[in-house]
Amino acid sequence: MFRDRKNLLITGRPGVGKTTLIREVIADLPLRPGGFFTQVIVIDEIGNMEIISGRFRKAVIACLESPAPVLGAIKAGEGPFVSEIKSRPDVEILELTSQNHSVVKKSVESWIRAIGR
Repeated sequence: MFRDRKNLLITGRPGVGKTTLIREVIADLPLRPGGFFTQVIVIDEIGNMEIISGRFRKAVIACLESPAPVLGAIKAGEGPFVSEIKSRPDVEILELTSQNHSVVKKSVESWIRAIGR
């Protein structure tokens, strides 16, 4: 499903539950210090206020280009930086709506399992 993309970003309208979904998935991860599970970088969120900062934009790019997978939320809509991130070949975008929370959550969990192998 994810065409071997190591970065997964959830998009959707404000208030749809992007942060909640990420928290739910992260809470269920088998991450332990010194464990064998691939560590995941979590970015919540690449939004209007955050992208004003040049340091934040550079940090996001560094995370996406690092060997570690990134799970994050990104604002709906477009803009120069957001469009650049969304169009990266190593980024998969899932749109969250109020109707598809469970489907998107299962997709994110499936991605987590795939990167943890």
